[in-house]
Amino acid sequence: MINFGVLTANFGGIFTENPSALSPWSGYVSANAATLQVEAGARALVLDIWPNPTDRTQPIVCAMMDLMQRWAQKWWLNNGLNKSVKRYSNWNAVTRNMVPAGDIIIAAINAAFASPSGSQNGDPFFLILKLHGAMTPAYLNKLGDIVNAAINPTGTNTNGYAMNSGYSSCKNQNKMNTAPVNDFMNKACVIVIPDIQTEYDILPDGNNTYVKFTKTFLGTTLGEATNYLEQGPQTVFFEPDGISKISADQLNANGFCVVQPSIGGEYTNNDYLFTTDYQTCVKSGAQFVAVNLFSPSNLSGSGDSNATLSLAFDPGYFGTYSFRKV
Repeated sequence: MINFGVLTANFGGIFTENPSALSPWSGYVSANAATLQVEAGARALVLDIWPNPTDRTQPIVCAMMDLMQRWAQKWWLNNGLNKSVKRYSNWNAVTRNMVPAGDIIIAAINAAFASPSGSQNGDPFFLILKLHGAMTPAYLNKLGDIVNAAINPTGTNTNGYAMNSGYSSCKNQNKMNTAPVNDFMNKACVIVIPDIQTEYDILPDGNNTYVKFTKTFLGTTLGEATNYLEQGPQTVFFEPDGISKISADQLNANGFCVVQPSIGGEYTNNDYLFTTDYQTCVKSGAQFVAVNLFSPSNLSGSGDSNATLSLAFDPGYFGTYSFRKV
């Protein structure tokens, strides 16, 4: 499976718009957005999930402000506060609303497998969950229950969409580099990327390292439902300007890599977000290079400058397909 690139949607579950001086919002969250992203051909969806600032037991999908991608906030972090401040705000959302993570996950799974009009319903699907903010084991159990409800057998879906039990709890993660495509057919592979920041504890009791997080995480319901977990810095997740760290040896050893531009910065247009161009990111060998399928036209409003999105759907890349040999 690692030999195939997958058309991947950034801003999972978010209809985007261009922020401006008059409107600071980057878009709004909607289950319909996830449905349309999958129906447009995405067989991988990156969902950025935070604890709800008003009820931190509830996982929600939204975009929080990326303080390092906004020059004024970055200046203040570097020259003012500079203490106990992480990259993303946990309270300053830049989407107009927040939606329960379950609504987005269920919509994505239904669109991937249950749509009668879809011709790809038997193809692999990848649910990529980026976990931000301070959380608890109980929170991870709740999110795990949400994922399980979406991918396990219910009602007329007697088989479910979960990977077989050999892949649960990341048991075969170290063998993902040789996993055959057939193991993924008609299944949802759950990939989790924790946003580990040394400035705060992602889990209680001084838990701010990948090693500690992994140990606790795999004991939760979400850990059991997860097939692939980033367990060290820059082993799975990369931003466009960090793809030089992706090597063939790393891909062969680790399996999957995800490239995603920030969703909390000043822009939502692909051409601005890909600080290293999309073509180069794809050539890095990463299977999941996330593009904004709702990318607005250029900031001046004069025509469509979205060369990145056009390239993604060019016959030389994904064209009318959702998979390509890398």
